[in-house]
Amino acid sequence: MLASDREWLEVDGLGGFASGAVDGVRRRRYHALLQVANREYTARFVLLNGFDVHLVTPTGRYPLSSQAYSPGVISPDTRGNIVAFDPHPWPTWRLRAPDGTEIAHEVMIRRGFAATVVRWRIESGSNAAYLSARPLISGRDAHSLHRENQTFDFEPVTDGDWLVWDLYSSVPGIALGANATYTHDPKWYRNFRYEQDLARGYDYEEDLAAPGILTWDLSKGDAVVVMAGVGPDFESADRFQAEDPVRLAGRWREEEQERRSELRPDRIRLEDYLVERDSQVLVSGGFPWFQEDPKAAGFLARALIRKKDGLGMAGALIRHCVSLKPMDYPVDTCLWWIVAIHDLLETSEQKGFSLPEGEPRQLRSFIQSLLDHITAAKIEEDNFGLDEDGLLRVGPGGTWMDGRVGERLATPRTGKPVEIQALWLNALRVGSLIDSRWEPQFENGLKTFRSRFWNRETDCLYDVVDGDAGLDGTIRPNQVLAVGGLPFPLLKRPRAARVLKVVEEVLLTPAGLRSLDSQSIEYRGFCRGGEWERTAAMHQGSVWFWCLGPFVEGWLRIHGPNEQNIELARRRFLEPVENYLGMAMPGHYAEMTDGNPPHQWRGCPAHAISDAALDRLRNVLSRK
Repeated sequence: MLASDREWLEVDGLGGFASGAVDGVRRRRYHALLQVANREYTARFVLLNGFDVHLVTPTGRYPLSSQAYSPGVISPDTRGNIVAFDPHPWPTWRLRAPDGTEIAHEVMIRRGFAATVVRWRIESGSNAAYLSARPLISGRDAHSLHRENQTFDFEPVTDGDWLVWDLYSSVPGIALGANATYTHDPKWYRNFRYEQDLARGYDYEEDLAAPGILTWDLSKGDAVVVMAGVGPDFESADRFQAEDPVRLAGRWREEEQERRSELRPDRIRLEDYLVERDSQVLVSGGFPWFQEDPKAAGFLARALIRKKDGLGMAGALIRHCVSLKPMDYPVDTCLWWIVAIHDLLETSEQKGFSLPEGEPRQLRSFIQSLLDHITAAKIEEDNFGLDEDGLLRVGPGGTWMDGRVGERLATPRTGKPVEIQALWLNALRVGSLIDSRWEPQFENGLKTFRSRFWNRETDCLYDVVDGDAGLDGTIRPNQVLAVGGLPFPLLKRPRAARVLKVVEEVLLTPAGLRSLDSQSIEYRGFCRGGEWERTAAMHQGSVWFWCLGPFVEGWLRIHGPNEQNIELARRRFLEPVENYLGMAMPGHYAEMTDGNPPHQWRGCPAHAISDAALDRLRNVLSRK
């Protein structure tokens, strides 16, 4: 039986997607076949959650889909019918009914359309078979749940092979095309149970509307469904009703086969995070629950800059960041933008890549405006501010370790955190290359950093200075950014080498760096349980994939980036972590793992910053 914690993902490039568990049991509110995003990418809607599917052959009627209900019953349970699963080029299951009939089941999204194609076909056994499928519909915000109500309109508008449901006033409708016979038979399926939501401490029960039954005679060919979100932010229903669903699905299938033909199965699927809207390119922070994440855009841009033919898309991501208002984002997001812009300008010049006319000047001006914004910020108003010593102070939750439930912070780190200073001083150094007025601030800040942050007791850097508790000598991975992962290292070689030695001895695991020394009294080795239990463990011991990148880049700086050391770094650091690629979702790294072995993946199954950092590391270690 397939692993119950492995999931699959298809994205539409517009912010929507389809996802589910590989074993066919929906365990999250986000597991759905049709989930679409509005034009502004500020909301997503789950429209069609799944199907209740049965196969009828001369020997009997057999279920082909599993449904999970409260109080913990899977009925029918067809997990044992799955013979094989292959995520490439799109999710495909091979199902075997009890009489030996084998069915191939596919789910595919044509990039650029808020639509999903589902197909069933007989692979072996009797062709004298019929397939029935009941659409299970919610029509809700992606983060909420749906309950039986009197408002839902079961009655579709029919036009040839197409059915159109107008769901609720604030939700897109569904256009569903199929080469099937539709029988209207409205029912409510009650009390679906989402086990992952329950385990995470959230509401977990849902009712779904089942308007009717689609039936196919499989002796006449494959069973095909095309489903699409329709409405003001989407294509009109008329656009789809003008198409034959089988021809449309076939055309999209051919186009996707061509688009995906040169994509290697072992690649990191960075393209899944790219959301193209109205000539702009945004970045999703991860699937299935994150939406736009401008900080992740900086990470993705830096990864793309390292890839062949990636500079154009990196430039598009940065152009979108330039259009945003810095005051709407944490200071580290703005600092990552500066680093990404520096990388883009430097690499474009080195490779002879021409940015659009006037853009280098605009980007340098944007760096200046960001530095001005940061130096003018007030801690009371902006949750960060510049001190006289040249370092940045942040308020509660002002770093990437910002986990909170309500107003309760798990890892406040108030004061002057080490990674904020590394980013800030790198940003000032970048600024000084554009305008010399930033050079005195950089020199002053660097001098303060080197004198204030060295912890003689631990032979590495303090995590926070001038915090609520004064000096915080907790050993965390944040200090690696002073050594690697950014354009300019802040420590001289002897101290940089000692930082890396301590981090390797205390924090390094096969999956990346622990967020806290396992000997700390605050250490939590497992990130599981309810919302607060998980939040409290996220940055108190959990292993973060992204931190490995800066660590290895620092290691190469110290040991030298010659071919022998690059190969050694591949074997020691990259190869172990690559065992985690696809462990949660094909082509992706999860957000983090438990701090304790066996380092079970946790958090978001497909995490943009994890993927970007490790894709960048792949390219760093592939250079000659």
